[in-house]
Amino acid sequence: MLSQFQILNSYHLKILALTTMILDHVGAMFFPDFLPLRIIGRVAFILYAFMLVEGVNNTRNIKNYIQKIFIWALISEIPFDLAFYGKPFYFEHQNIFFTLLISILGLQFFQKSKSFFLSFIVGLVCLVVSYFFKFDYSWYGTSLIFAFYLFRKLNFFKFIFIETISTIATFNVLGVQFFAFLGFIPIFLYNGKQGKKIGKIYYSFYAIHLLIFALIKYVTNV
Repeated sequence: MLSQFQILNSYHLKILALTTMILDHVGAMFFPDFLPLRIIGRVAFILYAFMLVEGVNNTRNIKNYIQKIFIWALISEIPFDLAFYGKPFYFEHQNIFFTLLISILGLQFFQKSKSFFLSFIVGLVCLVVSYFFKFDYSWYGTSLIFAFYLFRKLNFFKFIFIETISTIATFNVLGVQFFAFLGFIPIFLYNGKQGKKIGKIYYSFYAIHLLIFALIKYVTNV
């Protein structure tokens, strides 16, 4: 019965993640007082977190996956700093790929470890690193990814659990973060299929669009 509503594949979710991310960044950089763009943008990270876990579960070589995330974290940092802070190096806030990187390292350990205690400690360390090094979305982003991984077999209940985390994080990240629940709608419609492959665009567009936005801000003196 539920399957008839699950009409979205991985390709659709990735396109939606890219689109909502762009709208969110347009709002953050050019129209900070126009909340609808930021509200729509809350969908982006929910989908990125979900698709990261999907990637970990389906990849044949997690080491290559980690290497890819690491490379894009390095490539994206200067565009991120230029776009948001107007300088090539800003160490008070790191781009989202570092959040994905520390999270996927934690997931790799979870896959291999048979010790709940060690997994708990490693997970906690990942949260502390995300917070201490000021990765984008901080501990909230990493805990969200962990939640998707740990509760992926609980179907409907995982959405309740993750939305609870999102609601709590409203007081720690962004006031509009409550609207992250909108991201659960396309996930609910996800059928688990891959669809078209857009891996290169999916990862590279983050750095590319930030460079473009940084250039626009520089030219227009926004």
